Amino acid sequence: MVPAASTSSTQLIQKAFNAYEYARELKRNNLADIIRQRSRLPSLKQRFARILQCNDVRRCDTFIQRLRNETRQRSLAKDGLFFAAQFGSIRLLDYFLTHWKIDINTQQQSNDNFITTPLLTAITYNQSEAAKFLLFRHADPSVKGQYDNALVTAFHYQSSND
Repeated sequence: MVPAASTSSTQLIQKAFNAYEYARELKRNNLADIIRQRSRLPSLKQRFARILQCNDVRRCDTFIQRLRNETRQRSLAKDGLFFAAQFGSIRLLDYFLTHWKIDINTQQQSNDNFITTPLLTAITYNQSEAAKFLLFRHADPSVKGQYDNALVTAFHYQSSND
């Protein structure tokens, strides 16, 4: 607990950030990089992915809300949509699409430098229920990714698993 000096009576507020995140929140990126290198902390994205693996919407929402910067919140929520597709969590997919109003056809660059969507991500990680849910929510299967559109991508991964 940290004393808050904003009011006349000292209140205790829960500490929400580690030193690295606090430096990032203050937009002191050079200081944040030094802290991260020295302490070898897992990145915010890595910790968020671990939270998402629990498939708990409340913990996910708490994690995002601790960030005070709305741009970073939206960016993390967009990353969360892709993680939810990767993990096959329909509950989290619905949360990100409904609560954060993220476009279902939003695109992101994958680790292989190809454009991907949540639908293509779900197909890539063989999450058929998540892919069905995204199609039900009107995800566009014609968006091109690494192996062309969603149907060709599904065929590629199905044939590579046989």
